[in-house]
Amino acid sequence: MKIDITHKLRKDNPVFAKFKDPDKNYLNFGHVGTHLDTHLKTVIPLEYISNRGILFNVSEVSHNEIQIDDIDSAIIRKNDFVIFQTNEIGKYGYGTTEYFADGMELSHELIDFLISKKVRFIAIDALGIR
Repeated sequence: MKIDITHKLRKDNPVFAKFKDPDKNYLNFGHVGTHLDTHLKTVIPLEYISNRGILFNVSEVSHNEIQIDDIDSAIIRKNDFVIFQTNEIGKYGYGTTEYFADGMELSHELIDFLISKKVRFIAIDALGIR
């Protein structure tokens, strides 16, 4: 089964006004909407595109830093695509001040754990993993 994890933005979304702000020039490099960040611009092997995916709904987590104890980490295997569903867009609205300031992120411990498991991708429907 394939799941579309993209999020469509309407042209009237306030984030587009930020493109014109010179202090927000990071938006000009594709850091808006659904995108893929790669460490040091690493080439992504074609076999990485189709993986086992695990979706963790962390929208009910009451703190802004997602911890290992907030998920069932035992089910994560090497080469998985791990997705964290925060519902931050529904809570704050994409591109709002609150979205950029108060969003959820992964704890350093959780990131280190995912790296140790050798997952292929980490996704989050929030500003970023950290």
